[in-house]
Amino acid sequence: MSRIVVIGDVIDDILVTPHGPIRRDTDTESDIVYAQGGSAANVAAWLGHLGAPVDFYGRVGSGDAARHTATLAAHGVRALIEEADDRPTGRIVILLDGDSRTFLNMGGANRDLPVDVLTDERLMGAAAVHITGHSMLEPWRLARVPDLLGRTRRLGIPVVLDPSSAGFLRDVGVDNFLAAVAGVDILLPNRDEAEALTGLDDPEVAARALTAVAPTVIVTCGADGSYVAEDPARMQSRVRVSHVPAEPAHVVDPTGAGDAFAAGFHAAVRRGLSPVDAAAAASTIAARAVTLSGARPPAP
Repeated sequence: MSRIVVIGDVIDDILVTPHGPIRRDTDTESDIVYAQGGSAANVAAWLGHLGAPVDFYGRVGSGDAARHTATLAAHGVRALIEEADDRPTGRIVILLDGDSRTFLNMGGANRDLPVDVLTDERLMGAAAVHITGHSMLEPWRLARVPDLLGRTRRLGIPVVLDPSSAGFLRDVGVDNFLAAVAGVDILLPNRDEAEALTGLDDPEVAARALTAVAPTVIVTCGADGSYVAEDPARMQSRVRVSHVPAEPAHVVDPTGAGDAFAAGFHAAVRRGLSPVDAAAAASTIAARAVTLSGARPPAP
């Protein structure tokens, strides 16, 4: 069975849910949960949970590879995680307030992971490659992405790109980002990322505009569903945009919902579903994810 190759961030999450408004310069009683995360690693975990063969490539600090490898392996992921001697494992503090989240991020060893760790040998026979925007945080890595896309194109492997962070897009420069990722097959931004990339606050219009970058674009909008824009002939006058409703769910923790959606989309496309039907299937997985605490599926 053809595997899906995922490359990107693996993180130690610290999830903080204050019991009330945060009081400056004194204590605020909170629930604090430690978990393993990272957008790319979360996608891999959900893919394994859904039964898809998946390889994950990432980088952590010295001494942490075995811990993260074992956790992903429990979900059926073959994790090939390098260790960095001079950087710690990436960490993120996530402040949860209902549906709102604030991220305090330290990239750590993730910032040294080159995309060219995906050699032709490691790519051979893959059904798809999934890249997160966090994988391209540094300009030197962004410059290597066109080479990776050229090699996947020669090998006939579609690439799905999740921009991952509207703040990151603004930091690295939208024009720089779009120039580097031109040629991806599927772009998977959320509403904020689509607005950052286009300057358009209407997700349907933004999805249509982004087909200039990728022939298939899915803009996820949380409880408002998603917009699937398709331009297979690469003729902007013939873009088809479909709205896919979200699956109703009781939200416990929205962290990782987009990663679960991405995994559900990959798994559905791999079964032969169209992008619109795959987005509908992915909405079901995302709805399941928000009922859980943390960004990954339950441990087996």
